[in-house]
Amino acid sequence: MAEPSHRIRRQRKPQNEVRHTTFGTRLRAEMQDYLVAQATSNGRSLGEEIEDRLETSRGADIAWGGPRVVALLRTLAAIAAEHRGWLDDHAAFNLVRDKWLEALKELEPPLPVDVERRIAKYRTDFDKLEDQNLPLATLDHLARLGQSIASQDHQLPQEMCTEFALKGLEAAARARVLAARAGSSRHLGQALSLSKKQRQQGGG
Repeated sequence: MAEPSHRIRRQRKPQNEVRHTTFGTRLRAEMQDYLVAQATSNGRSLGEEIEDRLETSRGADIAWGGPRVVALLRTLAAIAAEHRGWLDDHAAFNLVRDKWLEALKELEPPLPVDVERRIAKYRTDFDKLEDQNLPLATLDHLARLGQSIASQDHQLPQEMCTEFALKGLEAAARARVLAARAGSSRHLGQALSLSKKQRQQGGG
């Protein structure tokens, strides 16, 4: 009777064991020499040294908000590096600031659809100011609208808020002029009516 064969069972790896894969890449000779020297100094193999540095880089990306944020910060740092001493020079400081704003503007996400719709509505309302014969009620409405946008609609870009606030001020100024004219006309009419009445009484 044949003896039963005994199969060699492979031991399962612990679930928490880190799985390694092989990854090949080409390095410049001076970079390889540098990494080998650093690995020797740190008591690691070359592969372990490279992995540790990559892990450190990944941790930095996460700490600073992700690779996109890190890329942006590097761009801003490169701009500042072109102007040494910019923190102590007023003109250089303003130049760096303006270049930073340009770099940020290129990455600005589009406005939400509802904000775009509000901007279009505001423009339609303020386009009425092209009519130089607007009634006082319409001018008052546009003046209040400009003030409301400037103080309450914080989702609008700053330049839009400024534009509409100035339009509201224009409407308010025109409303004051129109109201003054209306008041002068009313007072003049009352004076003429009183003068006529006095003449009639005197003639009687």
